[in-house]
Amino acid sequence: ELQVETIRFVKIDVERSELRVLRGMQALLQKDGPVVIFEGLNPAIRDFLAGIGFEIRDLLGRPVGGGRPIMANVVAVPAKNADALLGLAMPQARDLGEAFDVTMSTVKE
Repeated sequence: ELQVETIRFVKIDVERSELRVLRGMQALLQKDGPVVIFEGLNPAIRDFLAGIGFEIRDLLGRPVGGGRPIMANVVAVPAKNADALLGLAMPQARDLGEAFDVTMSTVKE
């Protein structure tokens, strides 16, 4: 059994079931405040995440505004420390996708 105290990063890839997954992990999101990457942002997801204190950023770390759906990868981060979390995730990467690739290659070594 894996003993994990805190979840810091989550990647969701569930083909249009993101809101169901996010709702199912609401307690974890509120407790641990992980960085979450997923594809396919719509107003319902945006409202849910904002309601539990998260904001949405693009893969360059810029806030994503407006209410239109986005069919690209986005990042949800706790609003209270979004800039600090994103700074830790990408100190030398050009974007969060590259930061993720670097992190995963380091974990595999």
